[in-house]
Amino acid sequence: MVLAAGGSVQAGLLAGWNFNAADTSTGSLLADFGSGRLDFASIADHHDLFGGTSMNAWDDLTPGDALGFRGPGAESGSMFLDWDPTPEIGGGPRNLQCSFATRRSGTGSDRVDVDAWSGSDWIPIASIATATEWSTSVVALPVVPSTSATLRLRFTLSGASNPQGTVRFDNLRIDGVAVPAPGVLATMGLLVPRLRPRRRR
Repeated sequence: MVLAAGGSVQAGLLAGWNFNAADTSTGSLLADFGSGRLDFASIADHHDLFGGTSMNAWDDLTPGDALGFRGPGAESGSMFLDWDPTPEIGGGPRNLQCSFATRRSGTGSDRVDVDAWSGSDWIPIASIATATEWSTSVVALPVVPSTSATLRLRFTLSGASNPQGTVRFDNLRIDGVAVPAPGVLATMGLLVPRLRPRRRR
């Protein structure tokens, strides 16, 4: 309500993959919206397209395909996302979030670890438990140093208990995070002392 009252600055969708009718034969995909590249060549032998969802989609997309991976073999490598920052959001990969819809079968990979490349090393930023029903995961990316020339994320699966177990990704996207306008930040600062006693109870 505070943000609605004061307004916000929203960069919006910057890059997105919906996987609908995607040609996955090369083990990589260019973004369906914006510019970016998704590389899953190291686990391409264990991928397929499955039924997708409209969850986390943009432009009222109807459910189409989802990118899926099968069994423990898909846990031997990783999927990588590369996206070049743009000056419109400050010149570096900050104030961003990555989100995607995901679901698994009962024996599919039950965890997705997300790391960001710092320019010299991988930084763990999230460990996500996948559910057997579609759900959306949102990962904030404020820890990626501005010294990195590009935003590079790594997604690694774990926990599959059967070679036929599957996990699916759909509507993978990079968005700019809403930044409160200066007046909103001032209002939020005034509200903080009032919230603290309530947290102690």
